[in-house]
Amino acid sequence: MKILLVSNHATERCGVAAYGRHLFNAVQDTGIHVAPWHSTPETPLPDEAAEFELIHVNWHAATVGHLKVGDFPAESKLSVFIHEPASVCNLVEKADLVISTEPIANLGQGFQRFGLFPNPCLDYTPRSEWDGLEVTLGFSGIRRDGLDRIEGAIERQKLELVDQDGPPGLDEVNPHAWRLCASAKDPDGWLSDEAELERLAACAMSVFHYHSGNSGQSYAVMTGVAARRPLLVNRNRMLEHIWGEPGIEEEVYVVDDVAEGIHQVVKDLREGREKRPFELAKRRSWSVAIEKLVGWWGELY
Repeated sequence: MKILLVSNHATERCGVAAYGRHLFNAVQDTGIHVAPWHSTPETPLPDEAAEFELIHVNWHAATVGHLKVGDFPAESKLSVFIHEPASVCNLVEKADLVISTEPIANLGQGFQRFGLFPNPCLDYTPRSEWDGLEVTLGFSGIRRDGLDRIEGAIERQKLELVDQDGPPGLDEVNPHAWRLCASAKDPDGWLSDEAELERLAACAMSVFHYHSGNSGQSYAVMTGVAARRPLLVNRNRMLEHIWGEPGIEEEVYVVDDVAEGIHQVVKDLREGREKRPFELAKRRSWSVAIEKLVGWWGELY
Protein backbone atom coordinates (compact mmCIF):
# COMPACT_ATOMS: atom_id res chain seq x y z
CA MET A 1 0.00 0.00 0.00
CA LYS A 2 1.30 3.47 -0.92
CA ILE A 3 -0.04 6.25 1.29
CA LEU A 4 0.12 10.01 0.84
CA LEU A 5 -0.21 11.82 4.17
CA VAL A 6 -1.52 15.35 3.65
CA SER A 7 -1.09 17.84 6.48
CA ASN A 8 0.70 21.08 7.37
CA HIS A 9 3.87 19.16 8.27
CA ALA A 10 6.32 22.04 7.91
CA THR A 11 4.51 24.31 10.39
CA GLU A 12 6.52 24.29 13.61
CA ARG A 13 4.41 25.78 16.40
CA CYS A 14 1.18 23.92 15.68
CA GLY A 15 -0.42 20.98 17.46
CA VAL A 16 -2.15 19.80 14.26
CA ALA A 17 1.21 19.71 12.46
CA ALA A 18 2.82 17.86 15.38
CA TYR A 19 0.03 15.26 15.24
CA GLY A 20 0.63 14.86 11.50
CA ARG A 21 4.37 14.34 11.99
CA HIS A 22 3.76 11.79 14.74
CA LEU A 23 1.27 9.95 12.53
CA PHE A 24 3.76 9.91 9.65
CA ASN A 25 6.48 8.45 11.89
CA ALA A 26 4.11 5.79 13.24
CA VAL A 27 3.03 4.71 9.75
CA GLN A 28 6.62 4.69 8.53
CA ASP A 29 7.64 2.46 11.46
CA THR A 30 5.20 -0.21 10.22
CA GLY A 31 7.16 -0.51 6.97
CA ILE A 32 4.34 0.87 4.82
CA HIS A 33 5.40 3.19 2.00
CA VAL A 34 4.21 6.64 3.11
CA ALA A 35 5.05 10.10 1.82
CA PRO A 36 4.30 13.40 3.60
CA TRP A 37 2.87 16.40 1.79
CA HIS A 38 2.68 19.93 3.19
CA SER A 39 -0.51 21.22 1.60
CA THR A 40 -0.95 24.89 0.65
CA PRO A 41 -3.65 26.69 -1.36
CA GLU A 42 -1.17 26.96 -4.26
CA THR A 43 -0.11 23.30 -4.16
CA PRO A 44 -2.88 21.34 -2.39
CA LEU A 45 -1.58 17.96 -3.59
CA PRO A 46 1.51 16.78 -5.48
CA ASP A 47 1.27 16.17 -9.23
CA GLU A 48 1.81 12.45 -8.63
CA ALA A 49 -1.08 12.12 -6.12
CA ALA A 50 -2.85 9.56 -8.35
CA GLU A 51 0.07 7.16 -7.84
CA PHE A 52 -0.98 6.63 -4.21
CA GLU A 53 -3.58 4.01 -3.39
CA LEU A 54 -4.66 5.90 -0.27
CA ILE A 55 -4.59 9.59 0.59
CA HIS A 56 -4.98 10.42 4.27
CA VAL A 57 -5.74 14.02 5.26
CA ASN A 58 -4.88 15.37 8.71
CA TRP A 59 -7.76 17.86 8.55
CA HIS A 60 -8.35 21.07 10.44
CA ALA A 61 -10.18 24.02 8.92
CA ALA A 62 -7.40 26.44 9.89
CA THR A 63 -4.58 24.39 8.35
CA VAL A 64 -5.89 22.54 5.28
CA GLY A 65 -9.37 24.01 4.94
CA HIS A 66 -8.43 25.07 1.40
CA LEU A 67 -8.63 21.47 0.15
CA LYS A 68 -11.55 20.68 -2.17
CA VAL A 69 -13.08 17.39 -3.28
CA GLY A 70 -11.96 18.14 -6.83
CA ASP A 71 -8.31 18.20 -5.75
CA PHE A 72 -8.30 14.42 -5.17
CA PRO A 73 -7.81 11.77 -7.86
CA ALA A 74 -10.87 9.57 -8.37
CA GLU A 75 -8.85 6.34 -8.25
CA SER A 76 -7.34 6.90 -4.77
CA LYS A 77 -9.12 5.99 -1.55
CA LEU A 78 -9.59 8.94 0.81
CA SER A 79 -9.23 8.84 4.59
CA VAL A 80 -9.84 11.98 6.67
CA PHE A 81 -9.00 12.62 10.33
CA ILE A 82 -11.06 15.56 11.66
CA HIS A 83 -9.44 17.37 14.60
CA GLU A 84 -12.40 19.55 15.59
CA PRO A 85 -15.63 17.57 15.12
CA ALA A 86 -17.82 20.68 15.36
CA SER A 87 -16.29 22.14 12.19
CA VAL A 88 -17.68 21.41 8.73
CA CYS A 89 -15.32 19.33 6.59
CA ASN A 90 -16.17 19.51 2.89
CA LEU A 91 -14.14 16.36 2.15
CA VAL A 92 -16.60 14.08 3.97
CA GLU A 93 -18.74 13.59 0.86
CA LYS A 94 -15.83 11.88 -0.93
CA ALA A 95 -14.21 10.15 2.05
CA ASP A 96 -14.09 6.37 2.27
CA LEU A 97 -13.14 6.64 5.95
CA VAL A 98 -13.76 9.49 8.41
CA ILE A 99 -11.91 9.40 11.73
CA SER A 100 -12.10 11.55 14.86
CA THR A 101 -11.42 11.44 18.59
CA GLU A 102 -15.12 11.65 19.45
CA PRO A 103 -18.48 10.99 17.77
CA ILE A 104 -19.53 13.62 15.23
CA ALA A 105 -23.14 14.79 15.04
CA ASN A 106 -24.52 15.80 11.63
CA LEU A 107 -21.52 14.42 9.79
CA GLY A 108 -23.33 14.48 6.48
CA GLN A 109 -23.65 11.98 3.65
CA GLY A 110 -21.27 10.26 1.28
CA PHE A 111 -18.61 8.73 3.51
CA GLN A 112 -18.41 4.96 3.78
CA ARG A 113 -17.24 4.43 7.36
CA PHE A 114 -16.59 6.30 10.62
CA GLY A 115 -13.85 5.33 13.10
CA LEU A 116 -13.36 6.53 16.68
CA PHE A 117 -9.62 7.04 17.24
CA PRO A 118 -8.56 8.24 20.73
CA ASN A 119 -5.45 10.40 20.80
CA PRO A 120 -2.26 8.32 21.12
CA CYS A 121 0.94 9.27 22.94
CA LEU A 122 4.56 9.01 21.86
CA ASP A 123 6.37 5.74 22.51
CA TYR A 124 9.48 7.53 23.75
CA THR A 125 10.29 6.75 27.39
CA PRO A 126 12.06 9.68 29.09
CA ARG A 127 15.08 9.04 31.28
CA SER A 128 14.74 12.13 33.48
CA GLU A 129 13.29 11.88 36.97
CA TRP A 130 12.06 14.42 39.51
CA ASP A 131 14.75 15.21 42.10
CA GLY A 132 12.25 14.97 44.96
CA LEU A 133 12.87 18.53 46.12
CA GLU A 134 10.99 21.48 44.59
CA VAL A 135 7.31 20.90 43.74
CA THR A 136 7.37 21.71 40.04
CA LEU A 137 4.14 21.62 38.03
CA GLY A 138 4.67 20.62 34.40
CA PHE A 139 2.40 21.83 31.62
CA SER A 140 2.57 21.55 27.83
CA GLY A 141 0.39 23.04 25.11
CA ILE A 142 0.03 25.93 22.69
CA ARG A 143 -3.38 27.25 23.75
CA ARG A 144 -2.33 27.37 27.42
CA ASP A 145 -5.86 26.51 28.51
CA GLY A 146 -6.24 26.58 32.29
CA LEU A 147 -2.81 28.06 33.03
CA ASP A 148 -4.45 31.04 34.73
CA ARG A 149 -6.17 28.65 37.18
CA ILE A 150 -2.87 26.90 37.95
CA GLU A 151 -1.10 30.25 38.41
CA GLY A 152 -3.90 31.39 40.71
CA ALA A 153 -3.54 28.26 42.83
CA ILE A 154 0.21 28.90 43.11
CA GLU A 155 -0.33 32.49 44.25
CA ARG A 156 -2.89 31.40 46.85
CA GLN A 157 -0.48 28.75 48.13
CA LYS A 158 2.23 31.42 48.55
CA LEU A 159 -0.11 33.37 50.83
CA GLU A 160 -0.95 30.21 52.77
CA LEU A 161 2.76 29.52 53.30
CA VAL A 162 3.33 33.08 54.55
CA ASP A 163 0.49 32.65 57.05
CA GLN A 164 1.92 29.31 58.10
CA ASP A 165 5.68 29.95 58.13
CA GLY A 166 6.01 33.73 57.92
CA PRO A 167 7.45 35.67 54.97
CA PRO A 168 10.64 34.25 53.41
CA GLY A 169 13.87 36.19 53.79
CA LEU A 170 15.58 38.12 51.02
CA ASP A 171 16.33 35.82 48.04
CA GLU A 172 14.79 32.89 49.92
CA VAL A 173 12.12 30.54 48.58
CA ASN A 174 9.93 28.42 50.79
CA PRO A 175 10.95 24.80 50.03
CA HIS A 176 7.27 23.79 50.01
CA ALA A 177 6.26 26.40 47.42
CA TRP A 178 4.84 25.23 44.11
CA ARG A 179 6.43 26.40 40.86
CA LEU A 180 4.92 26.30 37.38
CA CYS A 181 7.00 24.88 34.52
CA ALA A 182 4.94 25.81 31.47
CA SER A 183 5.79 25.00 27.85
CA ALA A 184 9.21 26.23 26.79
CA LYS A 185 11.09 26.67 23.55
CA ASP A 186 14.76 26.75 22.65
CA PRO A 187 16.33 29.69 20.73
CA ASP A 188 15.62 27.99 17.39
CA GLY A 189 11.95 27.27 18.05
CA TRP A 190 9.98 24.52 19.72
CA LEU A 191 11.70 21.90 21.83
CA SER A 192 11.96 18.52 20.16
CA ASP A 193 9.43 15.90 21.24
CA GLU A 194 12.11 14.10 23.23
CA ALA A 195 13.34 17.28 24.95
CA GLU A 196 9.79 18.27 25.90
CA LEU A 197 9.12 14.85 27.43
CA GLU A 198 12.41 14.98 29.34
CA ARG A 199 11.43 18.44 30.64
CA LEU A 200 8.07 17.18 31.89
CA ALA A 201 9.57 13.98 33.31
CA ALA A 202 11.82 16.09 35.55
CA CYS A 203 8.79 17.81 37.13
CA ALA A 204 7.01 16.63 40.25
CA MET A 205 3.77 16.24 38.29
CA SER A 206 2.01 17.22 35.06
CA VAL A 207 -1.14 19.37 35.36
CA PHE A 208 -3.75 19.73 32.60
CA HIS A 209 -6.75 21.63 33.97
CA TYR A 210 -8.81 22.86 31.02
CA HIS A 211 -11.73 25.28 31.19
CA SER A 212 -12.67 25.93 27.55
CA GLY A 213 -15.35 23.99 25.71
CA ASN A 214 -13.79 23.41 22.29
CA SER A 215 -14.82 20.37 20.30
CA GLY A 216 -12.34 17.55 19.93
CA GLN A 217 -10.06 15.94 22.49
CA SER A 218 -6.77 17.37 23.76
CA TYR A 219 -3.63 16.00 22.13
CA ALA A 220 -1.35 18.08 24.38
CA VAL A 221 -2.37 16.11 27.47
CA MET A 222 -0.83 13.02 25.86
CA THR A 223 2.60 14.58 26.45
CA GLY A 224 1.74 14.39 30.13
CA VAL A 225 0.85 10.72 29.72
CA ALA A 226 4.09 10.01 27.83
CA ALA A 227 6.15 11.82 30.51
CA ARG A 228 4.89 9.19 32.98
CA ARG A 229 4.87 11.55 35.97
CA PRO A 230 1.79 11.84 38.22
CA LEU A 231 -0.89 13.35 35.96
CA LEU A 232 -3.59 15.69 37.29
CA VAL A 233 -6.62 16.45 35.09
CA ASN A 234 -10.13 17.80 35.62
CA ARG A 235 -13.41 16.66 34.10
CA ASN A 236 -13.33 19.06 31.16
CA ARG A 237 -14.91 17.75 27.94
CA MET A 238 -11.59 18.05 26.05
CA LEU A 239 -9.99 15.67 28.56
CA GLU A 240 -12.78 13.10 28.54
CA HIS A 241 -10.63 10.60 26.63
CA ILE A 242 -8.50 10.49 29.81
CA TRP A 243 -10.92 10.76 32.74
CA GLY A 244 -13.65 8.84 30.92
CA GLU A 245 -11.62 5.63 30.68
CA PRO A 246 -12.90 2.88 33.00
CA GLY A 247 -10.65 2.47 36.03
CA ILE A 248 -8.53 5.49 35.11
CA GLU A 249 -8.39 6.77 38.70
CA GLU A 250 -5.97 3.93 39.43
CA GLU A 251 -3.44 5.73 37.20
CA VAL A 252 -4.46 9.39 36.95
CA TYR A 253 -5.57 12.06 39.44
CA VAL A 254 -9.00 13.34 38.37
CA VAL A 255 -9.79 16.34 40.59
CA ASP A 256 -11.84 19.37 39.53
CA ASP A 257 -10.32 21.74 42.12
CA VAL A 258 -6.75 22.28 40.91
CA ALA A 259 -5.29 23.27 44.31
CA GLU A 260 -6.94 20.30 46.01
CA GLY A 261 -5.54 18.03 43.30
CA ILE A 262 -1.99 19.39 43.64
CA HIS A 263 -2.11 18.94 47.41
CA GLN A 264 -3.27 15.34 46.92
CA VAL A 265 -0.44 14.54 44.50
CA VAL A 266 2.17 16.17 46.77
CA LYS A 267 0.92 14.16 49.75
CA ASP A 268 1.17 10.92 47.77
CA LEU A 269 4.65 11.84 46.52
CA ARG A 270 5.86 12.49 50.07
CA GLU A 271 4.41 9.15 51.18
CA GLY A 272 5.85 7.28 48.19
CA ARG A 273 2.50 6.08 46.85
CA GLU A 274 1.91 8.40 43.91
CA LYS A 275 -0.06 7.21 40.88
CA ARG A 276 1.69 7.28 37.51
CA PRO A 277 0.19 6.49 34.07
CA PHE A 278 2.55 3.70 33.02
CA GLU A 279 -0.16 1.34 31.72
CA LEU A 280 -2.09 4.19 30.07
CA ALA A 281 1.06 5.17 28.16
CA LYS A 282 1.42 1.60 26.91
CA ARG A 283 -2.14 1.02 25.74
CA ARG A 284 -2.46 4.48 24.17
CA SER A 285 0.94 4.52 22.44
CA TRP A 286 1.26 5.34 18.75
CA SER A 287 2.72 1.88 18.09
CA VAL A 288 -0.51 0.30 19.39
CA ALA A 289 -2.88 2.86 17.86
CA ILE A 290 -1.39 2.67 14.38
CA GLU A 291 -2.24 -1.04 14.11
CA LYS A 292 -5.91 -0.12 14.46
CA LEU A 293 -5.68 2.63 11.85
CA VAL A 294 -3.74 0.52 9.35
CA GLY A 295 -6.34 -2.21 9.82
CA TRP A 296 -9.12 0.21 8.89
CA TRP A 297 -7.20 1.33 5.82
CA GLY A 298 -6.69 -2.28 4.73
CA GLU A 299 -10.44 -2.93 4.94
CA LEU A 300 -11.08 -0.24 2.31
CA TYR A 301 -9.81 -2.59 -0.42
